[in-house]
Amino acid sequence: MLYFILFFIFTCYSLSKSLNYETSNFKLQTSNFKLQTSNFKLQTSNFKLLIFLAFFSNQLMAQTPNTLPLTGNVGVGTTSPNTKL
Repeated sequence: MLYFILFFIFTCYSLSKSLNYETSNFKLQTSNFKLQTSNFKLQTSNFKLLIFLAFFSNQLMAQTPNTLPLTGNVGVGTTSPNTKL
C-alpha cells in the first residue's frame, strides 16, 4: 500500500511540473513541446504501472483463503479461543 501512495504522489508531482512550461520564443516552444511529449509518455507509463500495481495487489488480497475452524471457536470478543461465542 505504501508503494501505491508514493507512486501516486510522484505522478501528481510530475503532472504539476509539466504544466508550467510557458515561453514566447518559437524554438523554445517547440523544445518545450518535445519535453511535454516526453513527460506525457512518462506520465502515461507511470499511470499504466499504477493501474497494474493496484490490480495486482487486489488479486493478491482476493486469493487469501478463509481459515476459520470448523468448531466455530474463533476467539473473537472472548478471553480465550476455546470459549464459544
